[in-house]
Amino acid sequence: MTDFIKLEEDLNSIKYKDVGIGSLLALEFGFLHKEAYQTKVLKSYLVFIKIVFRAFLNKTPIFPNNIILYYKSGDKNHHNQIYSPFQNMKETVILVGGTKDAIISSSVFNISIKNLKDIVKWIFSNYQKFKTILNKNLINKNELSLFLDLIINLLRLNFWNDFFQKNKVKTLIGDYDRGNASVPLFLVSNKYNIRSLVIQHGVINPPYGYTPLIADIVFVWGTMQKRQFLELGVVENRISITGTPIVSKIKKNTTEKQKIKKNIVLAVNPIKTEYIKQQIDAFGQLSLENEYNLYIKIHPSQTSKNIEKLVDNKSITILPKNIEFPNFVQMCDVLVTHNSGLANECILNDVPVIILNNLPIVAGNGLELHKYCNVPLVHNAEELNGQLKNIDTVSISKKNLYYKTGQEAKVEIQKEALNFIN
Repeated sequence: MTDFIKLEEDLNSIKYKDVGIGSLLALEFGFLHKEAYQTKVLKSYLVFIKIVFRAFLNKTPIFPNNIILYYKSGDKNHHNQIYSPFQNMKETVILVGGTKDAIISSSVFNISIKNLKDIVKWIFSNYQKFKTILNKNLINKNELSLFLDLIINLLRLNFWNDFFQKNKVKTLIGDYDRGNASVPLFLVSNKYNIRSLVIQHGVINPPYGYTPLIADIVFVWGTMQKRQFLELGVVENRISITGTPIVSKIKKNTTEKQKIKKNIVLAVNPIKTEYIKQQIDAFGQLSLENEYNLYIKIHPSQTSKNIEKLVDNKSITILPKNIEFPNFVQMCDVLVTHNSGLANECILNDVPVIILNNLPIVAGNGLELHKYCNVPLVHNAEELNGQLKNIDTVSISKKNLYYKTGQEAKVEIQKEALNFIN
């Protein structure tokens, strides 16, 4: 099995303008680690052509004052909630990234003939070294796609080099420092000694994903996440516990009639199709007991149609993709999952969780919840059925999951961010 932290470290020995190139591929290595990476050579070519074409049409923006850059990865609810504490700050906050409101988009850059020549020259002189390190670390199927992704991020890196030379940036803040488009920005900010802060946007899946940390400081959800970062090698003074605004405690309807059967929900992840099928098949064996209503909750990146193809058992119902979380909490009696972040929110809202660890890939967050919160861990359908029969006797601990949530967390993040900035 590939050690992706070592692979990133090895590739960081190859420098482009004083920046190690290993971390420029952090997100792609994360996908490979989760076995969710798909070869996408054609897509990479198209993105490359699009970026280069647009790049010749753009100029580096120049702002008159000291500015704060905020990198927002997208427009989903959790992106918006994390950004919300910074919307009304007195300081000049320039929004960049993969959001429709970004002043600087993550897909538009400027480039000169000189920079393009520079990249091409660098490619010819370093490709063999790049390929050798990949092969040494057992990565040989995706090297062309990875190399195209690297070239795109070298273009981004050139852009931010030029940007920081022409602008006075006070602080860099973002919801992810190791995303495909954000990592060049955070790496170049380090080069120019600009302080940076990243705010945890999702669950941590050791051993690879959130670390090695590129930003100076990370704001985390609670004691559990702080301990996770410490175990992953991040020093304590780079971690601050603030809570998160992306979750809130839901008030349940306690007057609802007693259900004849419990509603058991399987939350699936965007992993290999064959692994999703394994989870669904094991889960479906519960129908033999005729004691439960069985449901599947799909991941936001998935489609119901694709999951329906994997469901042979007519006793299983796929929940609407757009089901509101308060409604989900109200209907779900037990959540079963391998590695879904939905488990954390369910624990916060007193919905029992069981980790179904029946796959050959690491259960990441699932194993962490078992370790830190006493969430039951099962390995097959028989164990799952036995655990469900005794679920009311299990004591799941939630005290370490979230320091603060909702509005309280927004206030805490804003306070701590201002302290960091000033």
